[in-house]
Amino acid sequence: MGIAASSTIGAGPAQALSNFCNLAEEVGENLLAGTSHALAYGAPGVPRHAVGRNGLGFARDGSCQTFPDISGGGACVQAILLRRPILATTCFENCSVLDEKLLPAAWHCCADTADVEEHAGSLPEWALQYEQLSEGAFHGRVEQIHLPGAYMVKETMNRSVRQRGEIGRDMYGFALVLQPDGEAICNGQRLDSNSLLVGRGDDLDLCNTHASQIGALSVDCDMVNEISQRIYDRPLASWLEQQVVVVVGQEVASSLRARLNSVFFNADLPGAGNWDGEPAISRFRDDMLLAFLDELPLETETSHLRSIALRRRVVNRAREMMLARVNEPPSLLEVCSHVGASHRKLNYCFQDILGMSPARYLRILRLNGVRRQLKSERDPRVGVQDVAALWGFWHLGQFSADYKRQFAELPSQTLRAVLC
Repeated sequence: MGIAASSTIGAGPAQALSNFCNLAEEVGENLLAGTSHALAYGAPGVPRHAVGRNGLGFARDGSCQTFPDISGGGACVQAILLRRPILATTCFENCSVLDEKLLPAAWHCCADTADVEEHAGSLPEWALQYEQLSEGAFHGRVEQIHLPGAYMVKETMNRSVRQRGEIGRDMYGFALVLQPDGEAICNGQRLDSNSLLVGRGDDLDLCNTHASQIGALSVDCDMVNEISQRIYDRPLASWLEQQVVVVVGQEVASSLRARLNSVFFNADLPGAGNWDGEPAISRFRDDMLLAFLDELPLETETSHLRSIALRRRVVNRAREMMLARVNEPPSLLEVCSHVGASHRKLNYCFQDILGMSPARYLRILRLNGVRRQLKSERDPRVGVQDVAALWGFWHLGQFSADYKRQFAELPSQTLRAVLC
């Protein structure tokens, strides 16, 4: 049964959801509750639909299509299905799923972002906090492919950013930079174009040193162990319980980059949805995992991780002190005394882990804090000066200049966009 699709991008949230409920009822499908999510639907003979935050649109030809965010946040969402008929949801904000059985075997979605907080919110499976380190307007893009027990991410950012948190406590991660001249610092280890980041996903601290594109595959730990035992007839190497940067060489890294880029490119094509059920999807997932596992050594040097962990501890303790006194920023002498390190050692630790001095990071940390608070402010009585003072900025003129240099807009513009 076909449905005549008419765009409701300009409709309000209630009308958009009502229209989609009517469509879902016509084809005898259930609908997920909640309006603050991206939702995709596809079935034979029925146009695919995608719901951006509080909005609804249609892709009549079954291809991937972008739908603007009509809630005012500025995000655009793309959704395309990799198996049909299915019903899928990606939680970008609060979204309740009534029945997990409705989740698909596989799906692919994209989000273009204009702020690091928005960027972090487009990766719902990752519990990461983002801080913009370099100056200028932020633009990013997140592409995700979800598979049974695994997901793939291609993350593009035009600014240096620190990502800190978890990408899955019960998952192993495999990551590499996707541009030949790319570089990042992960837990104090240099990740360049000839290496892979491998290990558990429960403690990530990654800084891309400039504009970057990073690809990652995350797979359930039990699944990785089972495949390793079945294919290689041995358990996983114990060093995989840590996060280690492994040098694999230019040829191997280039091959893996080409494979990941090809997967995401093909997922955008109109015929991407015609996979022949879950067995084919599972084979694809296993092949991707084996492409990485085949290149890993049985043993690798990990003795350097202990000294890196000590330097990370110094940086984290300094950051905790800075956050505990944001309204009265500590001097570097006070920070050194708190962490028990000389000024030279403190600077060395920050350069090694974050690629910048502690003084510069303290200023950037506070600017990011102000921006985060301004973007979450809903009280019209609260002004820029109030929030700036909470983060220890007392000279409003200098603060505004620093803020604009960091984020390419005045703090008043940030607040006005939220309150309008």
